[in-house]
Amino acid sequence: MPFGYGNLLYNNSGCLHEGSSVCAANTSEIWQVTGGFWWDVYKGDFGRFRVGGQGSYTERRVFAGVGGGPNTNEGIFMGSRRYYPFAP
Repeated sequence: MPFGYGNLLYNNSGCLHEGSSVCAANTSEIWQVTGGFWWDVYKGDFGRFRVGGQGSYTERRVFAGVGGGPNTNEGIFMGSRRYYPFAP
């Protein structure tokens, strides 16, 4: 009987097709790694100008069932520029 969380009898055969109603895809784990930096490009009498960036990679894994266990991932990078007028 297909009931309970992470049951091997759940049907995942439609998970790779957009709009499919045949995808249980119970999440087994999610993990992420991220890092970033800030750099002072200018720091003087007229303020401070900084640039920064942050990147991350996230992956979602699901319990395998009928049709396998499809996984998904996403990578993101964001950039930022900041000007602080007359800041020390």
